[in-house]
This record gives sequence, C-alpha cells and structure tokens, in this order.
Amino acid sequence: MVRRANTASGLFAVLGLEPAQELAYRHLLSVGSASVAQLAAAMEVDQPVAAAWLDRLENLGLVLPVDGTAGFAAVDPRSALRALTDGHTMHLNRLREHIPELATVFEDARRGSDAPTLTRLVSGHSDIADWYGRLGHEVEGEFLAFDRPPYVVTPTDSLEDLAISRGVVWRSVYGAASFDLPGRLDRVRRDVAMGERARVTATVPVKLAIIDRRLALVSLNLSEETPEALVTASPPLVEALCLMFESYWEGAQPLRQWRSEGAPEPRPVSGRSRSDRGPTAEERELLALLTAEVKDDVIARELGISVRTLGRRLRDLMDALGATSRFRAGAEAARRGWI
Repeated sequence: MVRRANTASGLFAVLGLEPAQELAYRHLLSVGSASVAQLAAAMEVDQPVAAAWLDRLENLGLVLPVDGTAGFAAVDPRSALRALTDGHTMHLNRLREHIPELATVFEDARRGSDAPTLTRLVSGHSDIADWYGRLGHEVEGEFLAFDRPPYVVTPTDSLEDLAISRGVVWRSVYGAASFDLPGRLDRVRRDVAMGERARVTATVPVKLAIIDRRLALVSLNLSEETPEALVTASPPLVEALCLMFESYWEGAQPLRQWRSEGAPEPRPVSGRSRSDRGPTAEERELLALLTAEVKDDVIARELGISVRTLGRRLRDLMDALGATSRFRAGAEAARRGWI
C-alpha cells in the first residue's frame, strides 16, 4: 500500500502527468525500484495500468528499467526534473519567438486587411485589452507605463509579476487619481517590494505602455464608453513617447518599499536633533503622495488610518521639517534630499 503521506501535489501536471501517475512516481522515489506487479499492488490498480504508467514515466526520463530484472528504478529528481524543466524552457522560448508573427496574423484578421502598417488605431475595451496583454507577454527587457483612470479593464498585475520574474525592468509613473481606486496604492506598494520601479505625480496626460522602446500603446481619449488608442512601431513616434515618459519620470516622486508588516519604524539616532535626522520610510511615502497631490482621504484609506490620524502624522512631519505649511514642508524636504 502507498503511504498516506505520499499525496499528489499537482505540480507535475505541467509535464502531463495525472495525479495517479504522480503518486506512482512518488512511490518509486520512496522505495527505490519496483516491478510492474509490485507497483500495481502498491497502487491497487491492474497491471496493464501500472505498465502504462511506467511507460509514461520512462518516456519522461523519470524512471529507468533495471538491467537483468523486471523492475524500474526512479532517476534522481535533481537531474531528471532539471533536464525536463530546461527542455520546457527551451520550448517556451522558441514559442515566444513566434509571438510577434502570430499576433500580426491575429491583428490583420481583426482589421480585415493584409496591408502592413507601423501605426494602427484600436478601439473598444476588448481590442485595447488584447493589445495591452500582448505587450505584457512580448516585452523582453523594459516596460514603461503611465497609469491613470479611467481604466479600460480593472488593473491587474499578473502580467507584471511574470515579466519582472523574467528580468524585465518595469517602470511606472502613476497619476494621483490612480489611487482613488480602493486598494490600488497597497497593490503598488507590493509591486514595488517585488521589483517595480514606481513614481507618482499629480497627473499624467495619457495612458501609455511602451515595450523595449520599439512598440507603444497610447490612449487617444479617456472615454470609458468608447476608448480609442494608437499602437505604433514607428521609431520617431516611439522615441517621442519615450522622451515624454522620461520627462515625467524625472519630475515624479519615488514610491519606495515601505517597512514590512509589523516592523517598527526607525527612530532618530540618540543625540541627534529632529532637524538633522533622516526621514523614516513612512515619512518618505507621505511626502511623495502629498507632493503628487494625492487626496488626504485616499492616503488615509490606503494606509488604513483615519483622516484625523493622518493629520497628526502630517503635523509631526511638518514639525520635523520646521515647516508651517505643506508647501514649505515639500520645499524643505527637497532641500534636505528627503524626496
């Protein structure tokens, strides 16, 4: 009988293994080797079923027949699974090379034209969402974005997570209104912790996504009902959009990784005055949001505090900066290099 702890994880489904076949493999790992009859008895299945499982595992290189016996032995998973994952990565990379070609066929069919073009108009929620998804999957090295409402689709970050895990540099400039959407600031803070480089400013003029400085998706209007966007691979136009992005990036305030949940805020070093201490992580974030003109009620909601508590924190911050107004606090923070 198979031990109760020997349960299927579902991780092997990517190899095309059914849960019962995974259990058979795990059983062989635990016992070292087994014949068809022994595996069938342990798994409580007919011998033809066990034989088919072993044939499948052998084809994947997870087990090998033992010379001179009727048994099959499990291959060390550190080598067998590494070889399999390397092979899958190679196939996935080859598939990725065909994405632009297949996407062009898809887009030409939707346009009803075979004429090639460097710039095209797309309209409607589904077409714009399709193109944004295409950019997220196709990016190889750099993704640049302006984020602002209204949203064609609800913002999600699965594409960003996957891209960053592949080594893509993902930079976003958020307009203050981006954080009117409940939970958006918290999500951005988690993305920053994961590797996104994020900045915030009062407003950005358009919704924008650029990949690898060669292909861009830019909004033509901000209508929720009938959105339109331009997709362009025109080098001069893409370069102009990149220059616009960099201009806003330089003028925006960084959103840095905040402290871990439950971690205490750093305090001023003993013996140093309030005027010469450095800012805490929370103070840096508050200054960035205030400079970008994010509304007080939005900041309070996203930080999980009341507006009154936020007001107290802001007064403490202005006291630390020796400022009597938010404008002066921003100016003094910039002078000290806090923002």
